[in-house]
Amino acid sequence: MTDKNKPRVIILENDESILKQASQVLSKTGWEVFEETRSIDALTRLENHPKKLFALFITNSKLPKMEGDAILEKVKTISPITQRMIMLPPDDPDILIKAINKARVNASITLPFESQDLAGLAGNCFQRFRHELKKAQLKRITEHQNAQMFKAAQKLKKKDRQYSRIITEKKARLLNLKAKEQKVTRRRQLEKDITLNDLI
Repeated sequence: MTDKNKPRVIILENDESILKQASQVLSKTGWEVFEETRSIDALTRLENHPKKLFALFITNSKLPKMEGDAILEKVKTISPITQRMIMLPPDDPDILIKAINKARVNASITLPFESQDLAGLAGNCFQRFRHELKKAQLKRITEHQNAQMFKAAQKLKKKDRQYSRIITEKKARLLNLKAKEQKVTRRRQLEKDITLNDLI
């Protein structure tokens, strides 16, 4: 798979060993990986690529300047169809509940993680991303077609009004001509010489 066709993922993690492990796992399974250690850099990267979307954004639940759920909430705002995964400590289920409620996370993984678990979850996220992308494309196509149909209907209504006006004008002219014809016929009858036979 070429880089152009690879799904793209941002991994935000300030622990170098976890970052490298996650990056290696996903690189081996066909992802184009972007590593970030600061939330501001990760969110800026996501925001600066609106045309080439990231399929997945992974973050640790605990970072120096921002909590993982708050970061993923921003991710959801910037790129709603980008899937969101949070890496959690094994002893704090409340973090996951917050992440679900605030950021509608799509997946979570407990640290330390197994490589196959991360690869599997990322694969599931990619399938959901593709599904959401198709839905978004279909919505855009439908909206475009509806707009085109509306324009066509407006044009037809305009033509219909124009034709109705022309027909009304022609009917009025026809009635006017008939009235003139009747006047001329009556005048001719009055002006016609009366013969003896007509009187008899």
